[in-house]
Amino acid sequence: MTTRIYLVTERGASAKRLVRAVSQAAARNYVARETLGVQVASHEALVSLLGSGRAVEDAGAEQQHEQPQESST
Repeated sequence: MTTRIYLVTERGASAKRLVRAVSQAAARNYVARETLGVQVASHEALVSLLGSGRAVEDAGAEQQHEQPQESST
């Protein structure tokens, strides 16, 4: 499998990392794994966050608007 070196930057911060990966998504996920946690929301978390004004975000909508950023060079 061919790999490339991707520049992964944190939006709003000056952090930049070079990551060798098979795809842009794999590089992003590698970095995200170190800083983010994901789990199914508990009932208590839903009640608390929705009650404080947080909205449920739709990740599917983001995928429809994403443009491929990999070049063939």
